[in-house]
Amino acid sequence: MSENLINQWIDFNKNNYQSNISNSKKLKKNSEKLVKILEQFNVLHSIHSVFEMGCGCARNLLYLYRKNPNLILYGNDLIRESCFQYIDESIRNKIIFIEKDSVSLSSLENYSVDLFLAIDHLMHLDYKDVQNILGNIVDKWKPSFILIRDATVGRTEKLPIKFVHDYSIVDKFYTVLYNDIEDGFFIKLWEKNKNEN
Repeated sequence: MSENLINQWIDFNKNNYQSNISNSKKLKKNSEKLVKILEQFNVLHSIHSVFEMGCGCARNLLYLYRKNPNLILYGNDLIRESCFQYIDESIRNKIIFIEKDSVSLSSLENYSVDLFLAIDHLMHLDYKDVQNILGNIVDKWKPSFILIRDATVGRTEKLPIKFVHDYSIVDKFYTVLYNDIEDGFFIKLWEKNKNEN
């Protein structure tokens, strides 16, 4: 991940970015929708662990945990301190938090989890980085399920930057269970193909 992009996000976080995200009614509705999708396909109660890349204030992890309090929660973001200011008390001590940029995380570490989440996160990373991340996730991490919500329309003139990405590498190893487009964002749930180890 480029040093320049990381520094831009660090500066952006200093301006109460996580506060705005944690209090957004629209984003809370998005979290509720993600839970409903996972329940619709009997994923939420069949898994034991979940990893959210770019989890921020861990709102999505909180909503999943409320429905399945037995989940092992992993989350990552650039600045732990900014995120933990707004993480709900009920999960603050339950999250295994990794403070690292997404590219380094996916290439240097390997988390064996049942569900991988990237919600409104990958759109903020450049094209090459996202291809590397997705390649590492499907090739090394190999989660049973992948749930991504991301932009269908790009914007590069200001932060938060939005890039539109190619997810065909996931389609090679996973089957789409759910796919919807709404308000310039797609939500897609994949299940690992049975013949993939």
